[in-house]
Amino acid sequence: MALWLLRSSPEPQDVISCNMVLRACCKASQWPRSMQLLGQFQPDATSLSTVAAALEDWELAVALLHDARGQAIQPNIVVYGAAAGRARGHWPVATALLAAAAQEGIGISKIAQSAVMSSHEAAGRWESTLLMLEGARRAHLEPDVVEFSSGVSASSRSWPVALEVLLEAKACGIQLDAVANNAAITAAGRGSCWPLALETLEQASAQGARTVRSFRAALAAIGSGGWQGALRLLSSMRQRAVTPDLECFNEVLLACASAGAWEVCTSTLQVMRASRCPPDLRAFGCSARSCGLGQAWQQAVALVEDMREHRLHDPDGSVWNAVAWAHQAAGVPVPAVPGWVQGDLRKEHTLLDFVRRRAQVNDLFAVLRAIEDFAESRKWLKVAGGRKAALLKGSLRPGDRVVEFGTYMGYSAMLMASRLRELGGGGRVVSCDVNAQTWPFARELLAWAGVGSSEVELKIGIAGDWLASGQLGEIDVLLLDHRGTVYQEDLKAAEPHLSRQARVLADNVLLPGAPLFLGFIAGRYDVAVHEVPEFRLPELQDWILTCVPTATALAPAADVRELRQWGDKVDEICWASLQGDVDWEKFQEDLAPALRSWSMRHGLPGPRWRHFSEAQRFAAGRLA
Repeated sequence: MALWLLRSSPEPQDVISCNMVLRACCKASQWPRSMQLLGQFQPDATSLSTVAAALEDWELAVALLHDARGQAIQPNIVVYGAAAGRARGHWPVATALLAAAAQEGIGISKIAQSAVMSSHEAAGRWESTLLMLEGARRAHLEPDVVEFSSGVSASSRSWPVALEVLLEAKACGIQLDAVANNAAITAAGRGSCWPLALETLEQASAQGARTVRSFRAALAAIGSGGWQGALRLLSSMRQRAVTPDLECFNEVLLACASAGAWEVCTSTLQVMRASRCPPDLRAFGCSARSCGLGQAWQQAVALVEDMREHRLHDPDGSVWNAVAWAHQAAGVPVPAVPGWVQGDLRKEHTLLDFVRRRAQVNDLFAVLRAIEDFAESRKWLKVAGGRKAALLKGSLRPGDRVVEFGTYMGYSAMLMASRLRELGGGGRVVSCDVNAQTWPFARELLAWAGVGSSEVELKIGIAGDWLASGQLGEIDVLLLDHRGTVYQEDLKAAEPHLSRQARVLADNVLLPGAPLFLGFIAGRYDVAVHEVPEFRLPELQDWILTCVPTATALAPAADVRELRQWGDKVDEICWASLQGDVDWEKFQEDLAPALRSWSMRHGLPGPRWRHFSEAQRFAAGRLA
């Protein structure tokens, strides 16, 4: 209507009238017509800022700025701020726009600053977000709710920083929005500060800035302090007119699973159905896992029957993994993998057939050689052969009680068993893996090699659960060979079980990577970092670490923010590698310098290679 009136008027229209029409078009989400109208009169800075704020594409907003310069129009900070807001998903563009405004002497507005901070927050660049927050203070631009919210959200992965920003916002009387409150609650949970998480939730509720996601984050935080608190908070949600969603229930189930409260899990599943929130695979998996810690394997079997009755399928076997763990934790033989678990095990079958053709029964060394030969032409199989094997064997002593996390097909377990034989017998390897489907293959390979349960015992389940069960006993050698981004969590859980002569070996620290593990051991362990070529893949390097607890352990390094970001990237590329090919060499080119630099700054030795005899002397020297 406004555009029709403008066109039908016989009098030439001034810029004010045109700007009014532009605003009307933009409010109606008619930015293409706004762009057409710009070409029909001589626009000013107000015209540009109006259209820039309505554009859906940051490239058009930047092009608008270039056109303005060509027409000798001086864009104001509103135009730059609007363009930066359009570039929220492209922080380099938003930053360049703010820098260009400063270079032209336009100055910086709170709106423009907030737009750029939001772009950095969206990219997870919390360091630069906080630097801009500090820069706003120095420029006497008092941070507002948008900037504080960006700061809290961006730094939620680094909980001390996020909580510092949260407390500062409270001191300034700033009421954060729902997204920032959720981030603050999540950060408090990561720091095990669940009382602060609950306090933040209560304040958000009083301000009307809480959502079901707020409760979800609070349940995850409070669950770290015990399942009872999480259950109370869940029960209170209905009283606050908030309906729990599936993830809220699952957070409570996870807290109960960690405590072995299987009865509570079972009743919670019933509540979920009564609430018209049917349990999913994660809910059944947590419940079955709780049965393992509660020594209730029959209930785990009943859960599977319940799941099947409700036609919930588990083709990848995630729930069955927990059921198998419940059997073993109770000392009951693990039943065969049911037919409804349909994982793709063609690779494992191929390896087993290959070994049976190449190696004689009861010939352990022939089996190890056959697995190595198989790995040479199948890059999907990653084994600790070559120099890694020498290092692992050289770190063992007669009678060692070894615990390995990450069995897969059992190569490392058999390798260490062979070394313990060479050392005169005695000792034992306990190898744990979460995958109940590959466990039978490892068992078959060990049997073919003539390695009995007195030498190697295979267990199914999460490392932390086996440690919590107390069934692993005292540990002389701990081999971390599973998911690198959780090494630090499992080592922390294992520390009470380490013997006085304990050694910790960590494989795959560089390939695919275990960044946060470096932050955990710095200052607490005597460390040797061995850089070795990946077995049969000389173009790729890996680190294997030998760690011995120090006599007086210092506090772990506080500054692990960079490592946390790299940990996220490691998880991302590992997930991508399951879907298709990834460029590991390119990833190493980026990761290796970052880990080296961090290690040097925090007192860890530089990577080097030692032959196994030297590694053995290294360990023995620490134990003397």
